[in-house]
Amino acid sequence: MARFTHERISDHIVRIVDPCKVAVYLVTGGERCVLLDTGCGCVGLRNEVESLTDLPVTVLVTHGHVDHAFGAGEFGEAFINMSDVPVYLDHSDNAYRKQFVRAILGEGASFELVDPLPLERFSPLRDGDIFDLGGVAVRVLSVPGHTMGMMVAYIDADETMLLGDACGPGTILLEDCSMPVDVYYRALCHLEQEGPRFTRVLRNHGTFESSPALLPNVIEVCRRILNGEDDRVLLDASLGAILPRSRNLPIYQAVKTVYRDGHPVCADGLEGNVTYRFDKA
Repeated sequence: MARFTHERISDHIVRIVDPCKVAVYLVTGGERCVLLDTGCGCVGLRNEVESLTDLPVTVLVTHGHVDHAFGAGEFGEAFINMSDVPVYLDHSDNAYRKQFVRAILGEGASFELVDPLPLERFSPLRDGDIFDLGGVAVRVLSVPGHTMGMMVAYIDADETMLLGDACGPGTILLEDCSMPVDVYYRALCHLEQEGPRFTRVLRNHGTFESSPALLPNVIEVCRRILNGEDDRVLLDASLGAILPRSRNLPIYQAVKTVYRDGHPVCADGLEGNVTYRFDKA
């Protein structure tokens, strides 16, 4: 059976990595904890969390995608932005979930999936909500783009922002639930101008961390898309087939990718890219 791993990354934060190599974050204060995201839903996340703390745990889901929301069923309740309920329902299909995990772990892998958390067990997660953990607070902020209900989380004691899938080296705007580039651009600008200052960026995929420069970099990429100045690299439309409601529509990468030391990086040398469906621009 596939395993969970964990590592402490600050006095208050532990990164837990699920069998599909998706990171979730346990944030601990003096009185309680918050679990930021729940991974793909492979059985065992709750046991991993309980091995790390005996404090009460509140589960916050940043968005409704298959690789972020589906371990919540082990905890019995969670918070989510209700705008992402349609996304959550789309990604709840059992056959799709199995296909997604098997594609990552391999055909012969042994895994067991948690049942999806029923909708009535979710509570609304709203822009500006603050969760006081006792000496540590987690503040959530709405950044519509990747999905309409996408949220980020700021951990004040560490000046750390979980940007997650909201803003990354390869943010994707490929689903019907994804916002147009102009909406996404305004959301990122609002976060930069009105949001809390942060010195560390956490993500759920890849290297799991980025420089704070990631946010202004992606804002600039969006500006270039909107002005018709991006590289507009046409990608294989079959990339959308990984989604539960795929559409055979053109897909573009805003900044050309090259390989350096065997790793894909943006040709401009900066971290931050956007892959978008043509109707989102």
